[in-house]
Amino acid sequence: MNETPKKIILYGCGRYLKNRIHEICRLEQEGIIKVLGVCDRSFEAAKAIGIWPAVKLEDLPSLADAGAEVIIMTAYRLGIEIEEALNDYGVSYAKISHFPVFFTRLNGKEPIGLRDKFTAFSHTCFAGILYNTLGLECCSPTKNLWMNTTDYLVFLRKIEHYLSVDPVFDRWQDALSVFDEPKYPVLLLDDIELYCNHYKTPEHAIAKWVERRKKVILKDCVAFLITESPAENLEFHALTNIPYKYSFVNFECDLPNCVQIEGDLHDLDLLQAAHHIAEDKVDIDLTDFVRGNDMVIKKIKA
Repeated sequence: MNETPKKIILYGCGRYLKNRIHEICRLEQEGIIKVLGVCDRSFEAAKAIGIWPAVKLEDLPSLADAGAEVIIMTAYRLGIEIEEALNDYGVSYAKISHFPVFFTRLNGKEPIGLRDKFTAFSHTCFAGILYNTLGLECCSPTKNLWMNTTDYLVFLRKIEHYLSVDPVFDRWQDALSVFDEPKYPVLLLDDIELYCNHYKTPEHAIAKWVERRKKVILKDCVAFLITESPAENLEFHALTNIPYKYSFVNFECDLPNCVQIEGDLHDLDLLQAAHHIAEDKVDIDLTDFVRGNDMVIKKIKA
């Protein structure tokens, strides 16, 4: 039993929380955690849980500053927007976790000796999921957006140039997935397009890009590519300005750090699986990278 229980606030009062109340109560009874309260956009919904005090949204920043961790109690895909909203409201990313990640840490699986900071680039949700899984500060502007692979490769090839350019609003895009905003902004970064599918306004998307761009660490960065094109894969691995590169493909490839996947390369469950969050389709030892070593591909499952 922990000598000092971890102080947490549960955010979200839907089915995800209700299905895990017994588990959370057990952890509290064992002295592993201390639930300070429950918060939700609807204060009445938080009050209705009844087991713990209802916490007002405006009280979250001060409680987090005092040492509490805010645990998002929704499916990960739905929690991305909540995480952004909580941060905008004043809660540090370092004080926000998703329940599967938090629960994994409670079971002693948190990596030891992590790099304090590193930059991860991707053209999908991969980078954002990586940061959230490891519970580390996001030092990359490629979070909560996507690029087509052609633009992404141009971006990586001329990374210093594109990190010096301010994005501008170009147009609105209709949702391509149920996980996107119904309409979301597309930004132009010089001559490449940024599809900001988890943002409601161009102003918010631009502000987040500029904020995270300032945190980029080029000497300690990793890039990910998901592609069905052998030519794109070769171009990606030929880049010399990115220290670490890992790709996921659906064709035979003998290149190092290239993972062959059977099935849909664009399945979000695949990305979550790569970070030990969801279905066990791919198992990658991300902790080796953040310990300062190359990433190790442990096994691949069909």
